[in-house]
Amino acid sequence: LDASKGSKSKAEGLKHQVGSLSRSLQEIEEMVEGLAIKAVFVSRYRDSNPHIRAFALKSLSRMTMLRPDTFLTDKYLKYFGWMISDKQAV
Repeated sequence: LDASKGSKSKAEGLKHQVGSLSRSLQEIEEMVEGLAIKAVFVSRYRDSNPHIRAFALKSLSRMTMLRPDTFLTDKYLKYFGWMISDKQAV
């Protein structure tokens, strides 16, 4: 009976920890999207300087390689399409 109680409380503790980590991950992803993507990338991918546009594309490529589950979506793939058709590419 004691072993059953110990297992039950351990399982509840692990569920709590998983929930807490999931919330933390979601907060971090929201910060990355808010700061890195919206504040920097969205305004730099169409910069007048072609080198800055190239750097923005390279950065998005790196993020996509690191987190394909997040960045291989229509929300971000459209930027690749727009940047590939850049008339003043480097």
